[in-house]
Amino acid sequence: MCTPRGGGGPPRDATPVGATHLLDWLTAMNDSQPLRLSVLAVVAVALFTALFSRLWFLQVMASPEYAEQAETNRTRVIVVEGPRGRILDRNGRVLADNRESLVVTIDEAALDRSRRREEVLAELVAELNRAGTDITVDDIERRIQRWRGDPFRPIVVAEDVNPDLWVTIGERTAVLPGVGVEWQYEREYPYGELAAHVLGYVGEINETEYRQVRDSPKPYRPGDTIGKGGVEQMFED
Repeated sequence: MCTPRGGGGPPRDATPVGATHLLDWLTAMNDSQPLRLSVLAVVAVALFTALFSRLWFLQVMASPEYAEQAETNRTRVIVVEGPRGRILDRNGRVLADNRESLVVTIDEAALDRSRRREEVLAELVAELNRAGTDITVDDIERRIQRWRGDPFRPIVVAEDVNPDLWVTIGERTAVLPGVGVEWQYEREYPYGELAAHVLGYVGEINETEYRQVRDSPKPYRPGDTIGKGGVEQMFED
């Protein structure tokens, strides 16, 4: 029998070079697995520690602050002006008094959110005209543009309106978003212009007047009504 040239193939128990490298790599991986698991465990513990620390901070340390913010988001303080004091003469006759007036107001932020500003104002003017108040959309826009008071306070756009509008507008809040009706006190002088130079008058506080009184003990706000002359102004002090 002839033996093939080259002396025959490799021995049956010889391991190829590629397989040797694979075995070495698997052995190294097995040797380093405990180290990798340890690193992973440390990272996991660190992440959970950071998570629970943040949770503890939010629930315990910062709880009062976030509770206050939540309450502020849920509620809004609305300032309602009270009636001014009456002015009497020495015989007890009333020279200046208060009367209730039904007014129409507009919350401009709510009106703009509706994206129907022109439509709402046109519908409001139609209701006011039907109720006997002569007013136009331009009149209302001018009242809104001139407002320099508290931006969160509804803007009065019509005074002394028909009391029927209390029900008419109140029932149409979905059609007239941002529009409201409320009762406010208006100053009244039973004797008209008699002694007006002594009694003075009241009006909306302007920027100059507000700068003068904003540090006073009384909590004045932009848009408040104050005395602007005579006894009315004297009573502000």
